[in-house]
Amino acid sequence: MAAINADIKPTGVNQRDVVDLMYDLTTSLQGLAVKLDADDAAVSTYVSGAITAIFNVVITDTKGNTVNLAGTESSTVAPLYIINPYGLTNEALLEWMYQWVASLYQICYTLDNSAGVALTTFIANAYTAIMTDKIVNRRGQTIGASTTFTFNSVDKRGGAFVDWLYDAVNAVETLTEQLDGDATLTDTNYEALWFTANIPLTVENSAGSRVGN
Repeated sequence: MAAINADIKPTGVNQRDVVDLMYDLTTSLQGLAVKLDADDAAVSTYVSGAITAIFNVVITDTKGNTVNLAGTESSTVAPLYIINPYGLTNEALLEWMYQWVASLYQICYTLDNSAGVALTTFIANAYTAIMTDKIVNRRGQTIGASTTFTFNSVDKRGGAFVDWLYDAVNAVETLTEQLDGDATLTDTNYEALWFTANIPLTVENSAGSRVGN
């Protein structure tokens, strides 16, 4: 259940809260991937396919915690970005948004196609139904259906960006709830670990709905 008072909302966005949420959203996907590699009896490529192959962003939150996902550059992975509460450029933010959505999609895709998972609705419920914006990164690569908004630059104070953050948190909650309810996976604490405990901030979207903890 979301808190009564939102930490991030369209009428007030603090960069420190944004960076903390970016860190939490990133570590949630990373934690889920590690957990799934151990829990899915048929597939063990969640970390390699959805984390290592996609992310190259270093994020440091306001507590000094750092997540360093992949520091190498290649023809498909853009140059390294370093993000902290005092240094968050629009270019770095847009690249991180693109990579985060790509990672979410890859986790959902792998789940839907794994023989070790009973459900096959992860893309439909945790990705397609929720992440309805298109993101264009600095290389011109696009991800998303653009049924709501297209990001080719980011206004951190804008309602569209806060709505995107709301959707990202909502996607993590939806994904973890489905994982907990899957009949084949053994673990039932995905939501407790990687949504409830790992995302302590609450986001309010432009419609007044809240998500988070």
